[in-house]
Amino acid sequence: MKNFLLLTCLLAFAANCLFAANEAVKPEGDGTAESPYLLTKVENLVWMGENIAECQSNVFRLENDIDASETKDWVKLFGTQYGESFGFVPIGSRFLSKDGQNHKFSGTIDGQDYAIKNLFSRAYYEDACGSLFYQLLGANISNIKLHNINFGRKDVAKMSVGALARNITDSTITNVHATGQLNGRLAGGIATSAKNSNFSNCSFVGKIKGASASVNIGGIIGECTDCKFVRCRTSGSALSFSEKGSTLGGLFGRINYGTTDVLYCYSDMRLSAKVGVVGGLVGANNMENYEDYYGYITIGDFGFKQCYSNCEIEAAPGVASGGIAGWVTNSVCFNCYYNSDKVSGSGFGTGVNSTKIKKRSTFSNWNFGKIWEINEGFSTPYFAAESGRYLKPALIGDWFGAVKVQPEKDGYGYGETVTVIAEPYEGAEFLNYSGTLEGGEASKTLTIEENVTVEANFAKQIMSIDIFGGIGKKYPWDEQYVQISDFDLSGIDFTNRIVYFSGSYDGRSHSILNWKNSNWKDYGLFKEIYGASLCNLNIVDLDAEVLDRGILVTDRAALSIISNCYILASINLSGEGSYGICGMAQDSTITKCNFIGEILGKDSHFGGLCAAGYNLLLDQCGVELYSNGRYVYCFMEGYGLNAKAVNCFARGNFTGQLSHNVLSNCYLNAEGNISLYGGQYINCYFNSNYVTHAENVTGLVSPEEMKKQETYVGWDFDEIWDIDEGVGTPYFRYAVPEPVGMLALILLTLAAVRKR
Repeated sequence: MKNFLLLTCLLAFAANCLFAANEAVKPEGDGTAESPYLLTKVENLVWMGENIAECQSNVFRLENDIDASETKDWVKLFGTQYGESFGFVPIGSRFLSKDGQNHKFSGTIDGQDYAIKNLFSRAYYEDACGSLFYQLLGANISNIKLHNINFGRKDVAKMSVGALARNITDSTITNVHATGQLNGRLAGGIATSAKNSNFSNCSFVGKIKGASASVNIGGIIGECTDCKFVRCRTSGSALSFSEKGSTLGGLFGRINYGTTDVLYCYSDMRLSAKVGVVGGLVGANNMENYEDYYGYITIGDFGFKQCYSNCEIEAAPGVASGGIAGWVTNSVCFNCYYNSDKVSGSGFGTGVNSTKIKKRSTFSNWNFGKIWEINEGFSTPYFAAESGRYLKPALIGDWFGAVKVQPEKDGYGYGETVTVIAEPYEGAEFLNYSGTLEGGEASKTLTIEENVTVEANFAKQIMSIDIFGGIGKKYPWDEQYVQISDFDLSGIDFTNRIVYFSGSYDGRSHSILNWKNSNWKDYGLFKEIYGASLCNLNIVDLDAEVLDRGILVTDRAALSIISNCYILASINLSGEGSYGICGMAQDSTITKCNFIGEILGKDSHFGGLCAAGYNLLLDQCGVELYSNGRYVYCFMEGYGLNAKAVNCFARGNFTGQLSHNVLSNCYLNAEGNISLYGGQYINCYFNSNYVTHAENVTGLVSPEEMKKQETYVGWDFDEIWDIDEGVGTPYFRYAVPEPVGMLALILLTLAAVRKR
């Protein structure tokens, strides 16, 4: 326990120091138009956040590029009410300002075409926001590039994200360009929402991902009212995984009633929605021109004008989709076009195929030469001011690495070849590319074309139990982690477990060895997982004096996958219920997992794999249990809706039952007193010598028949099962991991027991 307390204190101290070490530095200047504050380093941004009450109306100017890579290592503690935040806290947030109040920036910033690079912001507090500014009101922001931003959370919850700001009101935004990735419930490439503001020459290139409860997702703005947009564009991808309905668009998620005007804009994002509405430029367009007494539309001077969508739209059945808008009122669309080959719905505007959208003659009455240009037959229209097709690949890194292009330029010509390089941060490793590029080579060549998105996936290397304990404290709990060595916990009272996890943890067939604890009342290795993946991890020679609920996951595994995990344990129970893998399992899969355990004590019961499961699949799992006093439920303690076990086995020596489940291609060969209650058994077989109670059950066979392949009718002995005829019961064909360090111990154990 002393080691744990020391470790916890050190982590908390390090977390505070990580943020405090980046002290606020006041920029040079006095904040006036004649002598603006000169921003030269990330500490100047921290100063703005801390002193926002005094400088919210001042004038600022970037003097050089600012590399904010260090923000990925910042941890800000807010106390028990709000928890922790990783990365940059937005300027204007009450969690950074000295007076503890939210503030709206109303000053002026001229970026002089410099960039703020590699800015990370991931909040875990209530009403969270990931952005450079919390809110803008009456601000003037110009000539800023926000490169390789990483805002939001993969489990998103209530997160609002926008590269520049959460909310923009009564402001002017000019020549602001952002690249990177956003994850949030409310999201826009530039801002979550905007009202009564003007945007010109703005862009977002990257990936936006909504949540299961996402609402408005837009390439430029999530939701806008009474705004004007001129020469704005987006590329990359935007995805909404909402279960209840959302609005998703290449430029805007939703435009509210009012007089929003959209001139000379385009998008070539890949858009995907499960429910709700999705459109190439706007999801739900509520701009409405008025009707006179006779029902004739009175055309106003606002609407979509000379805009186009080259978006590829993936809409699930029942989703309203359109080339320009997914849903429209009596809106106006002047000379707007969309690629009809990439969308099933129409919406308003004119649909043209992939060939015609690259021809100048298609775009009737467009202002070519002054506003637009086109590479005839090769590209869709681009802005004339860019003096060439402005193409920039969407480069998506993550918390543990970045992806770069060489040569590095603001834009590339159609068909230009570049080199893409994945660069992991210290203590991390590159895994693979996804998107336009695939594979595990860190350096690849890429030909620039429309809608090019390159994602590089990285993982944090877990090389000691101390680093493992930092997940959720020093490192985000929704990223990828890989264990690169065995952890021998001999002599360590390890209780520093992960409270909540929604990322990916790959044990790489390594082990946690000799884990002993006198009190497991609170947590297993992970307390709760949601949308997570746990795989290839072994827990060997675990000795739990007290275990309440699951070993690998204490409380609940939801929307998760647990695979290729082995646990070898001795458990002396005194809690209400304990389980070999996890507690409650919901909408999840547990596959290729094995639990071998000696279950001691007499006061409670034990579930071989988990408690009750809902929409749970147990696939190719095995349990071997030995208990003289505890009552054992072979796979699950209880039952739930649509809980199934396929290709599983239970054996050992215990008293217990197999009940309330749908099982197929499973067998039970445990000595003791076994009852079969209320389950549905398909092609399942049971050693008749030890089944003492069975209700309407077939498949009762002798011990000798349990050792014959012909007994198991309909089973797959080519891919899933194998058997040593006449010697032992079936065992799985899937590969046992190669010995890594002390993992040989579990392999010897498995080899000794698998044929019993």
